[in-house]
Amino acid sequence: MNRTQFGRFKRIYEYYQAEPSFRAALMGNPGKAAQEHGLSAKDGYEIRDAVLAILKGTPPEQEGNPYWQEFSRRNKAVIAFTSRTMSEMAYKNRQAAAFVSRTLRRCRMESADIRMHGQIHFVPIAFELSEGCRVHCPFCGLNAGIWENNFVYENGGGEFWREILSAAYGFFGDILGQAPLYFATEPLDNPDYECFLEEVRRLTGQIPQTTTAAPERDVSRTNRLISYLGDERLSGEARLRFSVIQLSQFRQIMDAFSPEELAGVELIFNHPESLNCFSDSGRAHGLSSSVRRRTRYSVSCLAGVRVNLCSRKITFMEPVLPDADFPDGCRHRETMSFADGAEFEICLEKLFAKYAFSTVPQGRILVLNKDIRVCRGKDRIILAGDGVGFSMAGNLYTDELTALLSEHLSINEIVSRLSHHTGQSEELNRLIESLYQGGYIEVL
Repeated sequence: MNRTQFGRFKRIYEYYQAEPSFRAALMGNPGKAAQEHGLSAKDGYEIRDAVLAILKGTPPEQEGNPYWQEFSRRNKAVIAFTSRTMSEMAYKNRQAAAFVSRTLRRCRMESADIRMHGQIHFVPIAFELSEGCRVHCPFCGLNAGIWENNFVYENGGGEFWREILSAAYGFFGDILGQAPLYFATEPLDNPDYECFLEEVRRLTGQIPQTTTAAPERDVSRTNRLISYLGDERLSGEARLRFSVIQLSQFRQIMDAFSPEELAGVELIFNHPESLNCFSDSGRAHGLSSSVRRRTRYSVSCLAGVRVNLCSRKITFMEPVLPDADFPDGCRHRETMSFADGAEFEICLEKLFAKYAFSTVPQGRILVLNKDIRVCRGKDRIILAGDGVGFSMAGNLYTDELTALLSEHLSINEIVSRLSHHTGQSEELNRLIESLYQGGYIEVL
C-alpha cells in the first residue's frame, strides 16, 4: 500500500477517534465516508472493519483486509524497533537497566491498564529544555508549571549541552538516544529544540521521540521537523506524536497537514469528544467528569533522573499510582544541582547509587507496597495487585513476615526478628527478593 492510500486510511481512523459525527457517518455509510476521504467507496466496509479491529486490538473477520494488514505491518516495525532500542542490551549501566525493568514490573502489577499496553516503556533519564510550559493542557498528568524561560543553544548553550550529553552517554550508554528532551514541557516552546535533537543524533545515532501539543502553532516549523525526521524514523520508529487537546485543534491539524504528511505521525487524542480515556493524575487528579472515562495510572515514562537545563537541577524520580500523596503520579526522591558536566556526572552516580536498587538493599527500610491488598485464605496469603498477585503458603512464618513488613524494618532486621524459625534465613532472603522484584515490596 502506498503512502497516499495509507495516509488517507489513517486519517479516517483518526477522524473516527476524534469526531463523534464522523463515527456515526462511518458506521452509517462506510462507502460515502471512504469516498469523502479520497478512497474507493467499494472499500468502505473493509476500512470500517479495519478501524474497529484496530481499536479493539483484534483482527477483522475477513481475511486479507489490506488496511488492517498495512496498519499491522507498520505497527510491528515500530514494536520491533522499540523492543530493540529499549532493551537492557541498550544500557551500559546494568544497575540502571535492572532498576528500570523492576519499576516497569511494579507498575504493570499495580495497573492492569499499563500491563495490557505492551508498548509502555520507561527510560532512566529525561531532559527539559524549558522551565514550565506555554500550552498548559487542562488534563496535564504532570501538572507542568507556567512557562518561564528556555535554555538557549547559542552563547555557550550548545557546548554545555554537549558536556551533559557526553557525561550521560558515558553513564547510560545507547539508551540515551531514547531519552525525551521535554518531559513536563512543550518541546516546541524552545526555538532551538531541533538543534538539541541534532546533538543527540550526532552522539548516539538516534533521534528521541517528540510529543508536541502545539503542531499547528507554526506549521512550517512542524513540516521542517517532519522532513528532518524522515519517513523511516516516522513510520518505522514512531519518532513524532501530536497530542490533541481540543476538537477545534484537531480540525486545524487536519486542515494544515495532508494525509501524506501525517502518514507516519501518531495522533494522541486527549480532547473530551474523543474515544480515549485520560489519566487521573496531575491537573486532572480529583476533578469530576461525567463525559470521559479516567483511569488510575501515571503518565510518566521516567524511572531515573529528570534533568532541567535551565535550572541546572537533577531529580531522581519514579512513576507511582496517583493518589493524595502523589497526585502527579511521581515519587520525587532527591534533587541536586550541577554547574558543569563533571558535577552532573557526580550527581548521576550519587543518585543512582542511592535510589536505583537492582536488588534489595541491606540497610534500607522495606515496606509492603501500599497499592496491594493482603488477602488471607485458609492456607494461602495472597498479595494482590490489579488483577495479578503473589501467592505464599499461609503459616506462622509468612504471617509474621507480612506483619513485620508494616513495621518499617530493614531486611537484616526482618531476618533477625524471624531467627527463631531455624534454617529459614536463606529462604527468607529469596522470598523477600522475589517480592521486591515483583514490586510487592518498596524501599523507603
